[in-house]
Amino acid sequence: MTSPTEAVETVIQHVAGAYGYAPSELLGRRRDKTLAEARLVAYWIARRAIKPPLSYPELGRLFGHRDHTTVMSGVVRMDARLATEPDLAVRVEELLRAALIPPVRKVRVAFEETGT
Repeated sequence: MTSPTEAVETVIQHVAGAYGYAPSELLGRRRDKTLAEARLVAYWIARRAIKPPLSYPELGRLFGHRDHTTVMSGVVRMDARLATEPDLAVRVEELLRAALIPPVRKVRVAFEETGT
């Protein structure tokens, strides 16, 4: 069985590859638009789809020692985007399958269940 930490590392690899980046770039400080989107997608999958969920401080550590509020803000922004951008939701569902993480029903409704 894969630990949540190993699952996050797998997510980072799959999301980085899907967006054409190396995992180290996803964990780095650059903030160009496509890289920032990839990072937000990885935050969202790591927090919403991996069970049991890791804490925001732990996710921040795994994502290049970012502050936990950075990850939290990214997850909330992705919740909003997934509700309004069906193409992005489809891409996230594909990434979940590629990383072998069972989707929580539909991505577009997963954020509604969390209450955030």
